[in-house]
Amino acid sequence: MALPDAAAVQAEALLAGREYAVASAEVLALADQSGRSACDCEFVVVARALGVPLVTSDRQLLGSFPAVAVALREYGAGAPARPGGLTAALGTQPR
Repeated sequence: MALPDAAAVQAEALLAGREYAVASAEVLALADQSGRSACDCEFVVVARALGVPLVTSDRQLLGSFPAVAVALREYGAGAPARPGGLTAALGTQPR
């Protein structure tokens, strides 16, 4: 198996069972209200549903959703984690 294929298999194994469905109506309503893309809003809806921060370096996303979006530089600098944060939701530890 080629290295990219092996990495893809490993990535799929790590993500197995960790997919989350979102309500399309909620995503589209948020996109309409915020003017952000449906793709961006899908991530926001998932983060809200899981009760975790949405870690991003997208300045517009940070400005549009300050209650859920957290800057990557702040998160990576050891900013206090929110209860039930991403690592708890995914059962992983940050590296």
